[in-house]
Amino acid sequence: MREMDKIWSDLEDQQRLHRLTPMNPPDAGIAWMVHRWASGQRLEVVLRDSELSAGDFVRRCKQLVDLLDQVADATADPALRKSARSAVDAVMRGVVAADRLD
Repeated sequence: MREMDKIWSDLEDQQRLHRLTPMNPPDAGIAWMVHRWASGQRLEVVLRDSELSAGDFVRRCKQLVDLLDQVADATADPALRKSARSAVDAVMRGVVAADRLD
């Protein structure tokens, strides 16, 4: 998370330099939930003790999948591309994949 915060901070500096609206900082809270989901946990286990609704969780997962797809498409690094594609496969399952239009 520290490394991600540093990357975000550098990105925010670049956005401000180019007069772009900075993005919100990374949300570590959902990272653990997505990790549990990608590791195969059931949705009700992932959402236990969370205020996040199932619909909001699915929506955030789909946003993450879109971002991972963009990373995989944009990188020239084969290892990063493979990692991003593997992450897409791990997250895109069950209810998250239920209504995906391909």
